[in-house]
Amino acid sequence: MIRVVLCAASPAVRTGLRTMLESGETGQSGIQVVFESASLADLGAFMADFDLLLLAGETISGAQIQDIEAFFEALPGGSISLLLVTQNLTGVHLLAAAGARVRAWGILSLEASPSELTAAVRALHEGLFAASPELLMGVLSAQPGEARLVLDEIAASLTDRESQVLGLLARGLANKQIASELAISEHTVKFHVSSIYAKLGAANRAEAVRLGVLRGLVTL
Repeated sequence: MIRVVLCAASPAVRTGLRTMLESGETGQSGIQVVFESASLADLGAFMADFDLLLLAGETISGAQIQDIEAFFEALPGGSISLLLVTQNLTGVHLLAAAGARVRAWGILSLEASPSELTAAVRALHEGLFAASPELLMGVLSAQPGEARLVLDEIAASLTDRESQVLGLLARGLANKQIASELAISEHTVKFHVSSIYAKLGAANRAEAVRLGVLRGLVTL
């Protein structure tokens, strides 16, 4: 069972999303909404285990993403998946900055069907990326200046620790060596590396280093 925490200001939106998540198209989705809230601030009341945070709304602000980061950092367990359901393309740009505790993330339209919604939740639960084609195409078709701004936002979102880890990746250090160098656990290193991949849009270490060099985040 995939356990979902649902956050949306509108009670009607929460009801609709909960129904789609738990019923799917067959009535047996394998997804359970374990907690609902109208705002991210209310999420502090829920500290039980869950697998995915779903944040829904017409717009997703930078302040909300910062609140998500704070919430994820406070979680006692492992990494969690994050799904935005919105019409606001800015959410796509901000989502990469959601923090090292996010194991997988995605974005869907508020008009997503039950099958699209449940498929996205299952994909994120497996650590994959999920996005509505129309939202993704909106990002890919951005003007060069807008694309540069997106890259700058993502690059600027690297935390100091992530920048340190990226620098050590550029030196060719393995996770265990990075953990020793920074006096942190190897598990924490893996979280930072995953976050760097997500923020830079990299698939592996070599690509993360290459993109880091191109964006002036690291020097070889």
